[in-house]
Amino acid sequence: MKRLRTIRQRPNRATAAQVSAVATILGLLLLSSFLGNFFNTTLPAEEEELEFQHGVLIQNQMAELQATIYKEASSPLPYNLPTPISLGSEPYPPFGLSSPGSIAPAGPGTSVNSTYTLVSIDGNSPDWNFGSHCLSPAGSGTCITPGVTNSWNSTANGTRFNVIIAASASTNGLYYNITGQNDSLNVTWLGATAGRVEVVIYGSNDTVNFTMSGLDANSPILQFLFYGQNDTINSYITTVHIGVGGTSDLVQFVGVHEPLCPQLNLSGTDRLGHTNVTGLNSNVKFTVSWWNAIGRTTAPNTLPLAGGGSSVTFLNNTGFIACAFTKAYPEKYLIQYESGILVHLNNRYDPPTDIAYDDGAVILAHPGLGSILLDQPNLFVRPINSQAAMIVNGAGGPVSVSGFDANFTLVSLFGNYSQEVGVGTASVLTRVIDSHTYSVINLPPKNIYLASFWLNVTTPYPSAWSSLFSTWPGAAIPGGFHCTTTVVIAAPYTCLLPPPGDSVTLSGEMLISELNLQTVTVAVSIA
Repeated sequence: MKRLRTIRQRPNRATAAQVSAVATILGLLLLSSFLGNFFNTTLPAEEEELEFQHGVLIQNQMAELQATIYKEASSPLPYNLPTPISLGSEPYPPFGLSSPGSIAPAGPGTSVNSTYTLVSIDGNSPDWNFGSHCLSPAGSGTCITPGVTNSWNSTANGTRFNVIIAASASTNGLYYNITGQNDSLNVTWLGATAGRVEVVIYGSNDTVNFTMSGLDANSPILQFLFYGQNDTINSYITTVHIGVGGTSDLVQFVGVHEPLCPQLNLSGTDRLGHTNVTGLNSNVKFTVSWWNAIGRTTAPNTLPLAGGGSSVTFLNNTGFIACAFTKAYPEKYLIQYESGILVHLNNRYDPPTDIAYDDGAVILAHPGLGSILLDQPNLFVRPINSQAAMIVNGAGGPVSVSGFDANFTLVSLFGNYSQEVGVGTASVLTRVIDSHTYSVINLPPKNIYLASFWLNVTTPYPSAWSSLFSTWPGAAIPGGFHCTTTVVIAAPYTCLLPPPGDSVTLSGEMLISELNLQTVTVAVSIA
């Protein structure tokens, strides 16, 4: 039977309704607070984490692309391999959104090229054991005829040559070449006016003693070149100059005499002996260079000498120079490759990010904030001394080879593909259609040598490339890498941190004794 309700029950119903309304309001407030916290804190943090993880995924996928191209280049089979690139990040459920990305070929400001010079060297010897009558028959004697350049070419060993130049009426010169060991050349210049003096010593344990005195109204040029080890020059100059210019005295110690000069650092065994300069206004400028093939260079160090403005300058030089009694025939080669794929992540919470396959390197960059090298390209430089058994038989017997070894792979990408944008997965198809390897080793005896090698990288990411170059032996790039640009870069940007979208070029001349250069051409399509 239905229970009748009385008037006493109405206050209870009213109280229950009020409690229910408060509970509803509190529930709505809690829901609102939860949603506010979710949208303001939880969702951004989770989306940011997903964008970060997506960036790491792209880095790994670009590294896979790099490895795939190198793998294809080393295989004789014509692979056509896909590499997936996930353009969009994962959304955080239930309200999160994917951050879109794009993939496109890099701009025209991405390229790498190498310029190298190969030199063939042939002999260019003078007429040995022959020269001026005043020095005949054995290379010693006194020359008094004015206005003559006297000469002699000797192949003796363990011989003492005494040369006196006593002409006084006009400018005289002297050319003297020696191929031999344990020789000594003593030149005494008594003439009043000297011209050009060139002495070339091709041997070891040789000594040159040069004495110049008297009154000189000219500006003599003296040049002494030593190709060998344990050579010495002594200079005794007491000339008084009444004219301008003074005397220029250039001494170059080149080191061991092989077809390619210099080899190793053997010029360090050569010695500048006495450098006596006396007499009022002598004004003699000595410049003494020690050459090497191991990248050692020093700034000129100039010291004053007695005798009216005289000085001596010491320095170490590196690189390859002409050898004695040879003739070089250089040929220059240029390899120009354009190569780049750019993935841009248009993040909502993380900073916008570029991950690039740039000339074989995988690089992470935040536009305007610099770049980081993630995976270096196949560009490696190392000292040859780190390898075992680098002793070869040269023209003069066993030779220990030193210097630097470069192993470079240059990749060129081409194909008709444009930008792909979205949150899906793109597939990068690569197929190597051409690959060549060039090897040049500067080991005597040979006729073809690598005399110069330049590496030039044009890139929007110079700081990443600079970090790679800083890991190479500094002596392999004696002059370092230089950054140049074709546009004006205003502060706060610099050449190593250019404005977004601008490219600069890093260039360096490398001292390479052994080069293994692989060039790879890759057809690319994006699906």
